[in-house]
Amino acid sequence: MSIVGIPFRACGSRKGPHPPNPLLPILGEGGTSSLHLLPPRVGGGTEGGLGMATTEATISVGVGAVVLDDDGRMLLVKHVPREGDFWGGQWMVPGGGLEPGETLEEGVVREVEEETNLRVEVLRHVSTLDRIVREGDEVKIHVVYVDFLVRPIGGKLRPSSDVGAARWFSRDEIEAQWDEIHLDTRRLLEKIGFGKGSYSSPSQGEAGRGWIRRL
Repeated sequence: MSIVGIPFRACGSRKGPHPPNPLLPILGEGGTSSLHLLPPRVGGGTEGGLGMATTEATISVGVGAVVLDDDGRMLLVKHVPREGDFWGGQWMVPGGGLEPGETLEEGVVREVEEETNLRVEVLRHVSTLDRIVREGDEVKIHVVYVDFLVRPIGGKLRPSSDVGAARWFSRDEIEAQWDEIHLDTRRLLEKIGFGKGSYSSPSQGEAGRGWIRRL
């Protein structure tokens, strides 16, 4: 399922003035565009999900979570591979499609809990990226990612059946498994200074507190 032709405005808190729009670099000064909101599950096939194949070019909105614990470890998930799924089979940050009627922050909190069983608190927006996949002259996928730094506040890590695997990675483990991390998550990690070769190795406790302050 995709929602077609919805005028979309990136929302912040429902009360008081809105914070700076993280989609502004994509949407322009008006902050609105005709975007297609993704269904809640990241998946393959032709009916929906971030990996869907479509006969009509659409721009979809996805939310992602940079989840850091107090030891400086980052939570990554690996989705069960599905036919036509651009995101399956490699490690990536938790996330998925925004549901109609929810804010970006609400969407990322929901996605993390659905995929990992963890409740999180949103700290701040850290990145806006896009992914465009073409086959010849045809645009097959066009997704705008809005990523947030979040911290766990409850729950016990348990991957969903759709995710298949979820685990905490130290910074050294991220570097060691860099080639097993999805390209889009690597782009995110490099943008926020968490990429391969971009850091020394302080104590784990210092790493967690330091990276949260830096982000």
